[in-house]
Amino acid sequence: MALRCLAFSILLLLVARAEALGRGQVLIGDRAVVIVEVARTDEEKARGLSGREILPQGHGMLFVYEAPTRPTIWMQGMRFPLDILWIKGGRVVDFVMGANPPSRGELPLMFIPRQEAEYVLEVPAGFVERLGVSINDPVRILLE
Repeated sequence: MALRCLAFSILLLLVARAEALGRGQVLIGDRAVVIVEVARTDEEKARGLSGREILPQGHGMLFVYEAPTRPTIWMQGMRFPLDILWIKGGRVVDFVMGANPPSRGELPLMFIPRQEAEYVLEVPAGFVERLGVSINDPVRILLE
């Protein structure tokens, strides 16, 4: 009984956490629509996808920056690999495929784009290759 109550409480917290984040869609070319949770605050960006067990295909997290910057992404607390895309001016400007979480006892890897970006999109690993995403692909971002 206590275990069931704990599981239910955790589920409620996860739902509340997801509801606290903004929502939207990212369209890449004419090939992909990604349903995203939107991280705008420093706290939301720092937490990111850390601690989650999975990220379903077709879903991701979009990090929004007020001005173009070179946002560093790290895999602290991650439990699954990601593809990471940096976006500026409605185009993909850089990406990393298959960024792996650290093994036990390892420091997390850090990923820095080659140029400034206004957004970072994290999606399940394999996304870039499966959809043939390339640098300069057009991106439309629709936020609630």
